Amino acid sequence: MVGARELMISWKGCWDFTPHPMSRFSEVAKLWIHIEGKIKTEILSKNTMYAAYLVFLLESKEGLRSSNTVLRLTFDDKSRKNGIKKERIQSRETGKLAKMRGDGWLEIEMGRFYNCSDDEGEVEAWLTEINSPYDKSGLIVHGIEFRPL
Repeated sequence: MVGARELMISWKGCWDFTPHPMSRFSEVAKLWIHIEGKIKTEILSKNTMYAAYLVFLLESKEGLRSSNTVLRLTFDDKSRKNGIKKERIQSRETGKLAKMRGDGWLEIEMGRFYNCSDDEGEVEAWLTEINSPYDKSGLIVHGIEFRPL
């Protein structure tokens, strides 16, 4: 697990100004939340399928129902002598639902990836644009867990 202190969490100042058909003004402010965690592939088991999960609690039960997620694998291409970094988008998900874990925390699966034997680099898991009409206050982020399937 990558703990909350090691995550990049953007909330304040992450506003998007956009038109909205129900507003009498030309634009409304929409709050965007971005949570990103990274882990080095070399500390994970090789030739293994993994899933990344955001692990969290809510003070308000309605604050986080579903989200958009991206899982990206960035690795060194060993076939090239100049060590160019390559990237693969492993998965892009929308509308993932939170589930209760056995330890009392909630989790949302952020995506799945296969850690090949020759991949050396980082896996990035992002959660963005939490889809909920409810108040976003009370979100307690424990971390992002990378778990073999």
